[in-house]
Amino acid sequence: MNVNALRMNTLMTGTETDGLDWQKFFQAGALAALLIVLTGLLDILIMFLPGTGTNPGARTVENWFALLQSMPFLALRDMGLLNMVTMSCSMVVFFALFGLHRRISPLAASLALLLVGIGAAIYIANNTALPMLTLFQHYTAAASESQKALWTSAGQALLAHEDLTAGAFPGFFFAEIAGAWMAVVALRGGIFQRWEAWLGILATGCLFFFNLCAAFIPAWYDSVMPVFGAGGGLLSLVWYVLITRRLFLAR
Repeated sequence: MNVNALRMNTLMTGTETDGLDWQKFFQAGALAALLIVLTGLLDILIMFLPGTGTNPGARTVENWFALLQSMPFLALRDMGLLNMVTMSCSMVVFFALFGLHRRISPLAASLALLLVGIGAAIYIANNTALPMLTLFQHYTAAASESQKALWTSAGQALLAHEDLTAGAFPGFFFAEIAGAWMAVVALRGGIFQRWEAWLGILATGCLFFFNLCAAFIPAWYDSVMPVFGAGGGLLSLVWYVLITRRLFLAR
């Protein structure tokens, strides 16, 4: 029996003694990974719509309110609504990946699960999409210019955490460190092919560099977006397709 087969056999024989029906968690993780892929494809399609591609931090509150008025879904997407979906699903995926590696690298897989939970919590708590939508609704219902100025000022404060800016970076930081670490766990665990795990490491590394530049060196945004942003995003989608397949086959 080769090493991979031995590890898979150990994984399967431990399912009953864990007290959990891991197959259900594997299926849930596979569905969550598939949803991440579909969300990513939707995000790519949206990028071809007019009005996208504005550098992070370039829009004023009035610009955001105008975009919410004319194309609300596009505005919410640009503020990270789809990223919130991805972050939420990633916690389910990482729990399933922890289950896959619980008898091979339990501590390392636990650390990745903890880090992605921290990253998702920070990002979702700080995300401006839904709070900005609420402010926009108050802004449009305001009866006077002074009330509108009040809601505009509140919106200005929210822009400190605008997506892909320094305010949003901590959530991306923890989530992407978690992604790279879980890919390393997969590389050492033998359940995934080595090239699959390396692809996950490369995808996460590209996205980390992109988010770092977008947050702290915005002048580089247009330069790093095609290679590290779009390229890392596409590699990440392939990685999640591979995760989906592995989790659907897990028993």
